[in-house]
Formats: sequence, C-alpha cells, structure tokens
Amino acid sequence: MSFYHVDVKDDEEPDSALTGWNSCFVHSDRRFLIQSPADFSQASKEALLSLLELAEELGSETAWMIISRSLPNFREMAKIYSYIGFQLVASEKVNSPHVLMRYSLQ
Repeated sequence: MSFYHVDVKDDEEPDSALTGWNSCFVHSDRRFLIQSPADFSQASKEALLSLLELAEELGSETAWMIISRSLPNFREMAKIYSYIGFQLVASEKVNSPHVLMRYSLQ
C-alpha cells in the first residue's frame, strides 16, 4: 500500500484553513481510496482532480471516495461528488458510519 496526503488552502479566502486530502493505493488490486475532507473549496476541486489523475497513472480503473456520515455537511458533500461524476455504492450495512462512492477512470 502507498499512502498520499495533500493539504490545500483556498487562495481566494485568506482566512480559510488548510483542507487535507488522504488517499491510499492498494497495489494488490489497484484500488485507489480517497477520504473526503470536511470542506470542499475551489482548491479542493483541484486537489481532487490531481488525485484522480494519480489514480489513473497508477493503473486504477476506479477511484473510491469514502465520506463520513458524521460530517455536518455530509449530504452537501455527497451531492458535490455526484455532480463531479462519482456514483453512490449501495452498502450492505444498515447503519454504516461511512458512504462509499465510485468514480470510473475508464
């Protein structure tokens, strides 16, 4: 496994905090997992696109977004990823603390 971390700051808003993106590439089956940060800004969009490009360069066919249901803006974040092209994956767990979304890199 390889782990990646990207910190971004929105230059448009000088008082904004750093937004951290964590991801993991699983070599054995070429899975690329991304953990959703708590907020999404223009800088976050650029970081996400860079992570998707990295996933493609590493040979992943699909990128997986993990979103915590405990985020105060959980629904808004899921909607943003849906607009970008991620698709919601049905969970077998009824009360799962996370939602999984997939993005096809093909």
